Amino acid sequence: MFKIEKSDIKAIVLAVVVVAALAVLALNPYTGKVVSSSNNVEKATTIRLFSEKPTDLTEEEIPIISKGSKLYVVVETGSQGCRKTADIMKVSTSGRADYKAANINLCDTTSSCVRNRVITADYHTSTSWETGTYYIRVKDDLLSSKNTEGKEVFATASFVVR
Repeated sequence: MFKIEKSDIKAIVLAVVVVAALAVLALNPYTGKVVSSSNNVEKATTIRLFSEKPTDLTEEEIPIISKGSKLYVVVETGSQGCRKTADIMKVSTSGRADYKAANINLCDTTSSCVRNRVITADYHTSTSWETGTYYIRVKDDLLSSKNTEGKEVFATASFVVR
């Protein structure tokens, strides 16, 4: 048998306490550990828009851009992905249906962008666009698949052209 000295007991107790604390931190779900998304977590697609001006980089306001300037688009694809093309739609003020002003390719796949990804794109608006409110829409594959009426469901975000 081996003999444990009194001075070694403090070191052993300290080592056991450190190992126990590390085990608690590693196994505790409330430690702020970043986890990758799992297949059973459902998340819809989201869109955020930004103008060229750093002063317009707020999420609370709708970006206001000039004709012919750039619009920066950030799309976070949902848990089932999204359509590869985002439509830029002009909001009608005369009661007519909104019309498509342009579109942006978000990814190079055949039909849908990969799920759970952040995609950035920029679009140079036309100098011939009318002033008014526009919005970007992208079909969300998760919400569209859950729609019992068979209708497409879109993530949208608005901006104003002056």
